[in-house]
Amino acid sequence: MHSGRWAHALWGMAFGLTMASPGRATAQPAPTAILDGLRPRAGRVIDFHARPFPDTVFVGEQLTYQVAVLLTPAVRQRLRRNPEFVPPSVQGMLAFELGRPREVPARAYATGVFEAFVFQRALFAVVPGRVVIPAPTLTYTLPQSSSYFSREERVSLAAESLAVVVRPLPTIGQPADFLGTVGSVRAAMRVSATTAQVGVPVVVTVRLEGSGNVRLWPRPSIEPANATVVPNGERLRLDTTGSVVRGVKEFDYLVTPTTAGPLTIPVLRYPFFDPQRGAYAVAEGAPIDLSVEGTGSVAAPPDAAAPLPRWRPWQQREAEPLTPWGRRWRGALWVLAAAPLFFVGAVLRRWRRWSLRALPLRVRSPLSHAPRPVAASAAERAGHLRRQLLDALSAHLGLAPETLADEREGARALRRFGVTQETARAVTVTLTVLGSRAYAMPGPGTDVAAWPDVEDLVRRVTTEAITAEAITAGRWRSGSPAARSRSWRGVLLGGVLLGAGEPVAVDRLVQEAEQAFRERRFAVAADRLSDAVRQRPADVDLLVNWGTAAWAAADTVAAVQGWQRAARLSPLDPEVQARLRQLPSGARDGVAAVPQVAVPLLLLTAGGLWLLGWLVAWASVARSSLRTVAVALLMASGGVGHTAWGGWRMLDASALSVVVRPETLHTGPILTADAMGGVGTGDVVRVEHAADGWAMVGHADGRRGWLPLARLVPLLPVTGNR
Repeated sequence: MHSGRWAHALWGMAFGLTMASPGRATAQPAPTAILDGLRPRAGRVIDFHARPFPDTVFVGEQLTYQVAVLLTPAVRQRLRRNPEFVPPSVQGMLAFELGRPREVPARAYATGVFEAFVFQRALFAVVPGRVVIPAPTLTYTLPQSSSYFSREERVSLAAESLAVVVRPLPTIGQPADFLGTVGSVRAAMRVSATTAQVGVPVVVTVRLEGSGNVRLWPRPSIEPANATVVPNGERLRLDTTGSVVRGVKEFDYLVTPTTAGPLTIPVLRYPFFDPQRGAYAVAEGAPIDLSVEGTGSVAAPPDAAAPLPRWRPWQQREAEPLTPWGRRWRGALWVLAAAPLFFVGAVLRRWRRWSLRALPLRVRSPLSHAPRPVAASAAERAGHLRRQLLDALSAHLGLAPETLADEREGARALRRFGVTQETARAVTVTLTVLGSRAYAMPGPGTDVAAWPDVEDLVRRVTTEAITAEAITAGRWRSGSPAARSRSWRGVLLGGVLLGAGEPVAVDRLVQEAEQAFRERRFAVAADRLSDAVRQRPADVDLLVNWGTAAWAAADTVAAVQGWQRAARLSPLDPEVQARLRQLPSGARDGVAAVPQVAVPLLLLTAGGLWLLGWLVAWASVARSSLRTVAVALLMASGGVGHTAWGGWRMLDASALSVVVRPETLHTGPILTADAMGGVGTGDVVRVEHAADGWAMVGHADGRRGWLPLARLVPLLPVTGNR
């Protein structure tokens, strides 16, 4: 409830009509129900009381809050100005003024004769629990004598502080498509024209009428076949002149037919909770039939011999997601960062030669430059083998070397990856033995047979780990950059074994999907391909076919996910770009646009120019004429690198989400916020911030607003590891 201060006239008022709902167990009270049984406090010429009707409500049900001001006929004659009534500010409730105050003629109460003025407010709770309504205040002034110039006495009164109980909506009998509407609702639909053209939108209006907090009633969903639906505008009319908040809310939709022939907008279902009956109900709007004319394709039955969309052959290979800061590029970044050191070293060396020219020449003994004999000690060899073992296991399992080096934590980590207890124990014992030898006193190397077989340990770990449940959890990916980041034979062997275990289940899923696709069972094909994509999330062929089957099955959200992800993995593929152009503009333009940029090639070019530039700069220390060439190469490297970085940021989909059903974009994270138009099913938005079940998003058309998180699904799959 919004706080404020009002000065109400206590006489000469017009009154509204009461609109009570008949047949309700907890019917709304009469406008002056607070006066029934009221006992004014003795000794007061003006009294002030408050009361809720009822004191227990459901979430979203109207609670009528009445405040009564009582004053004697004598003191009314002495009042020179209207009293000021400050209503309470209630957290967790929305408030509406109900009509105008009611004036009740003077009548006898237990403590005297009083005239009464009754104020009403409708309160709607938005969260369950016990809600305390603070005491309202009333301030008035009375002259101390009958003289016109008499001083006035200012008096403040406070009414009762009240507590009400807000019950949650029952879960028994709640419809699956219930959106949270509470009240009494009637629904209807109308269309702007009974005939339409293919590709030309018509306006369908859904009208919801009834009692309750109409402002918070959410937008219903209509999903006609052979047509696209985009939410348009909405209108609200409230009636608070009676004792019940009533109103009308209308929602507009732009329905664009995609094929010629008859078009039916199905029956509108709008579930709501009726607090008068304490049960759920469904408001239904009659279906609407349209006749669609034009040159569009006539809708064919499922068994017609219409041409099938192209099925992309499965090449059984995965694209490598571009992660510039991942392990694949980490070594290259270190090399690029070290390139300027050659130039700095050359400059320092030249400066040292110049500074030593004035020093006397000192002749050194030839023995000082002779190479010293290198003897590999046992400690050095043990340290080398220990580092190799830790690096191999860390690269293969994705664990930190510190975790594996700890005897207790390392054994637990290996067991979690499915390694047998015997092998895990052997690994920890070997690391302990090698560690003790690495820090022992230096001495001559020992026989090779006396050293542990580290390669055999790595082979045992890789063989046993692939049989664990880690594969089904998605932690292993054959041919991933992590498996190829270190060139050690045990790691490569593990990668080969991992690659041999995965295609068995995926092959079966792809075969079933292709058969269902040929038989025009597109929904089944999309379902099988969805399961295959979960196991191979970077397989472009599977993603393209998944989007194609979903698009044929009228599943716009899955089609957007499949084609968008495929386009970002292979932005130069013309077939993927052609599929992407079939999507609506909200799913392929703006934040959803996929630039056709070869980011890896640009990165390699920038890196090559960078290295060449510093190499020329190193040579320019001796030949000053090469300095201009070095500067030009470095500037070209910066420009190409900047272009590659911009392309990578546009291809990055980590912050993108897909709208799963039509929704209204709001200016704030609350349903009562102003509307900014609608978003359609399949629209791609960029999530900038999320809080309390809402997301601040940027739309493809440039709008920025708030959407409920329940209406969004991430474009990329959510995985438990990176």
